[in-house]
Amino acid sequence: MHDPPPAKPQAAVFFYGWVILLVAILAQILTAPGQTVGISEFKDIYGERLQLTSRTVALYYCYGTALGSFALPLFGFLIDRMGCRFSLILVSFLLGITCLFCGVVSSPLQMLLAFTFLRMLGQGALSLVASTLVSLWFKRKLALAYSVMSVGSGTGMMFIPYIFKPLFSSFELAFSFQVIALGIFLLIPLGWWLVIDRPGRIGLSQDGDPREDNDEPIQDPSSEMGQAEEIPEGESGAECSTDPARSQFHPDDFTFAEAISTRAFWIVTLAQSAWALIGTGLVFNRKSIFGALNAADFLVDLAVPGLFGAVIIGQILTGAAAKHFRHATLFASGSLGMAVACGLILLKTPVAAFAGFMTFGFAQGIFVIMGQSLWADFYGRSHIGKIRGLVWMIVILASSLGGFALTLGETATSRFAPIEYSMAVMGLLSCGCLFIRKPTKGPSKPLAMDPARKG
Repeated sequence: MHDPPPAKPQAAVFFYGWVILLVAILAQILTAPGQTVGISEFKDIYGERLQLTSRTVALYYCYGTALGSFALPLFGFLIDRMGCRFSLILVSFLLGITCLFCGVVSSPLQMLLAFTFLRMLGQGALSLVASTLVSLWFKRKLALAYSVMSVGSGTGMMFIPYIFKPLFSSFELAFSFQVIALGIFLLIPLGWWLVIDRPGRIGLSQDGDPREDNDEPIQDPSSEMGQAEEIPEGESGAECSTDPARSQFHPDDFTFAEAISTRAFWIVTLAQSAWALIGTGLVFNRKSIFGALNAADFLVDLAVPGLFGAVIIGQILTGAAAKHFRHATLFASGSLGMAVACGLILLKTPVAAFAGFMTFGFAQGIFVIMGQSLWADFYGRSHIGKIRGLVWMIVILASSLGGFALTLGETATSRFAPIEYSMAVMGLLSCGCLFIRKPTKGPSKPLAMDPARKG
């Protein structure tokens, strides 16, 4: 699975990272079977087939999401160890097999397994591989690349209901999932033919800059058998390796243990988790929210497409603003936007609630771009798979609670209480996000001297 470098990579007409970006966009769109927008189109079929109430199906969905999230640190380790190309092929194969299994579900236990693996592989692992691949190919243009990826995948996701709904309503469940699995399996040859793990494989750095042959080498103390490995300055050690399975790093990059010991890691993870929990709860309970306000049906139908449109606008503007504003400012703005969205819903009028969902979509666009680009910028790329794997596990665990945490209360006085609490939490987090600072490492410790060479 080694990629032969071209004869003259510096003479390339365009930067190959844009091809990588297109593959990442397609991979993100094909996470749809594991996303709420996709599962919502067939979960009622499971309820009818298994004679379960919608609330029971939702409970299984919650359990499956939580269980699936625990495997994400393992996939993060796999990405660091084996590379994105291998991981993309493996995850695509497993997700396709899962879809085939979803078509023959005949018991509650099988439904739980289906939800678990759909969420683990679709929402979790495939999304993690795609976003990590982009972060390995872009550096200065990373925010722009993530904006393009998010806009492209978000636009694709807007059409998922219009594909899944007629598919599941017109054909048997098994055949419908076979069609979906076929689409996912297409990622396997695309990954094999088009994906190159890192730009260093073809003599480039991130963003398409030529590699300098006379860069000052540095030593990697983690090399096998204690032997020092030469790694060009300015490159991640993993980029320079011709074997993705070897553990190499740039000394300025944070290890997994160093990253999770920083204040920024936990502030950002907490902010993303709160956004995921509240956002999932709002979308999951949107019909109940608009129903309690006696909203017209067309507002309910427009809520999700309008939200996706607002997400795209938020992503475009955030990608442009990322060059001029600090991470702290943008994360605080996103958290404040979430608080404003909840506040609009608490005005308890249909139009205000619709405006709240649009505001939530805009704030989500900020979180998506900043949450993807921050990790490589703050902690480097050598251990980004493991770092983002843990973050994504925590975020998905939080999202699994959203549907129930934001269920409207039974009485008039408690009905909107969960949204009131959400507004307060996001308001406090907007203040906490102002303390986000890019962490710095102390000077590297010298290599330990071999005891046999002392004296």
